[in-house]
Amino acid sequence: MSLNERLDFEEGKIQASELFTKTCCNCKNWINLVTHKMDFCHKCINNPGIPIKSKSGYSIEELYDYYTPLNPKREKISQ
Repeated sequence: MSLNERLDFEEGKIQASELFTKTCCNCKNWINLVTHKMDFCHKCINNPGIPIKSKSGYSIEELYDYYTPLNPKREKISQ
């Protein structure tokens, strides 16, 4: 999910606020977003401070997705 969101952001299909709402707000390291320390954020594919484009296309080596639902038990109940 997160890689697709990041690619949509790179292509201008979604705004940064939508990317953060869908991904960073549910991240265990969300405090980096709140304190505006995205330059020092973990190596996540949703961190726009880390480029994923290279001369040969997209490169996401060494980048991780730390997305986790806020309350997994509640999600299971609602399904």
